[in-house]
Amino acid sequence: MPLSAQQSFRHIVLSAVVAGLITGLVVTLVQVFTTVPLIAKAEVYEKAAEAQPSAESVQAAPADVHHDHAAHDHGDGDHHGASTWEPKDGFERTFYTGVATVLAAIGYALLLGACFSQMQSVGWLTGLGLGLAGFIVFQLAPAIGLPPEPPGAPVAELMPRQLWWFGTVVATALALGAWFYARNHSKLIWIPVGVLLLLLPHLIGAPQATEGQTVVPQELARNFAIAALLTAAVFWLVLGGIEGYLFGKFSRRA
Repeated sequence: MPLSAQQSFRHIVLSAVVAGLITGLVVTLVQVFTTVPLIAKAEVYEKAAEAQPSAESVQAAPADVHHDHAAHDHGDGDHHGASTWEPKDGFERTFYTGVATVLAAIGYALLLGACFSQMQSVGWLTGLGLGLAGFIVFQLAPAIGLPPEPPGAPVAELMPRQLWWFGTVVATALALGAWFYARNHSKLIWIPVGVLLLLLPHLIGAPQATEGQTVVPQELARNFAIAALLTAAVFWLVLGGIEGYLFGKFSRRA
């Protein structure tokens, strides 16, 4: 491997780890005041709906077997509690959320660093621009069809949602790339191509839930979607700015 490639790889990894760690800590702090309280409120509605038996099952259950039914439920509850683990509210949940956010930030920072390595001049302003593009590609465009949902909201099957999300990310990234190419090379034909790529996933349509009724109030779901997108914007802008600054500084020093 040539020395310049080794230096570039070292700069990508080092700047990604530092930028990801800082961004993860900052965004975790932001989440404590934005999405985490809304998730806690949504979980109250979700658990209340799960604990409330349906009217049909209550009417259909004979009175003389009510005690046996309760014992059966108690056994299922013990089994569910033993097999399903979730972090406790408070420090434990915040800790695991922070770890997941830091790891995600480092992963996306590696992607940004690979893009920076192909640029002539890199700084915090360039990082902000690329961070904004990352927010549009990975968060804003998919959220048009699949907005962030709090616990308790019905969703479509996992595989169709993942496929649509991945296709939307790829199409949006290609659209931005087509516009960037049209701007730098005066190839106006790529502008409508970018528009078509941007609209294509939404013309196809995101998979929607066909069954189930949300137990979360509409206002809470709307506030959660807004808070999640704003937090994601902070994530990408902070990550891009710090990553661009560090990568440029390491490159100039080398």
